[in-house]
Amino acid sequence: QSTWVGKVMHKTASDKVEVLICQAFGFYPKKIQATWMRDGEICEYETLHRNVAPNSDGTYYVQLNIEIDPNEKDYYWCHVMHDGLQEPLVLAWKEEPDEKLQHPGSSKHSLSCSYLQVSGPSQELPQFLSMVHLDNQPIARYDNHTRTWEPLVPWMEMVKVKSCLDPVWVFRADLKSPQNDHLQNEGLHTWQAILGCELGEDGSKGYFHYGFNGTDFISFDKETLRWVTAQPQAQKLKEKWEDHPGWFQENKHFLEETCPVLLKRYLSFGKEALQRTVESIGEETLKLSFKRNPIIY
Repeated sequence: QSTWVGKVMHKTASDKVEVLICQAFGFYPKKIQATWMRDGEICEYETLHRNVAPNSDGTYYVQLNIEIDPNEKDYYWCHVMHDGLQEPLVLAWKEEPDEKLQHPGSSKHSLSCSYLQVSGPSQELPQFLSMVHLDNQPIARYDNHTRTWEPLVPWMEMVKVKSCLDPVWVFRADLKSPQNDHLQNEGLHTWQAILGCELGEDGSKGYFHYGFNGTDFISFDKETLRWVTAQPQAQKLKEKWEDHPGWFQENKHFLEETCPVLLKRYLSFGKEALQRTVESIGEETLKLSFKRNPIIY
C-alpha cells in the first residue's frame, strides 16, 4: 500500500509574480489527475505540468506549477484525484507557524464539523444531522436528500469548496458492524463525531473525536497516528481501524492541512460577519459535547 505525501511550496519570481508548486508523491498506480484551481475553477491553461515520474521504490510523483499574484495565494488550491485516495486531496499554501495571522478580531479562530447519527425504531428521524461552525457560528449544514453541504450564511455561496468530510465516510460501516452489537440495544442510540481545527499565533491544532450516547468513545491522535479509546468497548474498533494505516494519513492531512486552509478561506469571506452580532439561524443548530472519561491506552 502506497504512502501518500502532498504539499505546496512557493517561490518568488519577481515583485509581482510568485510561483506555487504542488507536489504529490508516493502514489501507485501511475494514473493520477492533478490540477490547480482558483475559486473552484480549473486553471487549465495557466498550469505548468511536469510528467509523472517513478520513484526508486516503484511509486510515482508529479509536480505542477502556476504563476500567481503574490496577494492571491489563498485563492488557489491544488486538487488531486487518484484511485488510492478515498476522497480527493486538496492542497494549498500553508503559512509557517511563526508567521503572524492577519485575520481580523481575535487572534484565535476555529472551524468545527459536528455530526450526529441516530438509530432507533423511529423512521422519521433524518439519517444524519451535520453542521459546520466557524468561530461557534453555524455556516453550513448537510442535506440528507441532496447529500450535499448547504450554506447557512450568504457569503458561503461564494466559497466553491467542500466544507467538511462526508457523513457517510465519518459514520462508516465499522460503527455498525456485528462487533458493536452490544452497543446497539433496543431503544434510541446516537453516534456523534466532531472534528476540526483551531488557528492561533502559535500555529494550528486539530482534533477528531467520536462519542456514543453522549459519552466520549474513541479519538484520533494525529501526533502518534493512533486511535485512543475512552471506553473498553472501543478496543475492537481501535484494532480494526489501525489495520488501515491509509486512514491515518488522510485524517492527519485533513486536520493539519485541509482544515486550516478551509478556516483561513472562510475567514477571508466571512470576516465582516464575524465582526458583528450574528442572528440565530433557526433550530437546526447542532453543537456536540461529550462527557469526558479517562483515556484508556
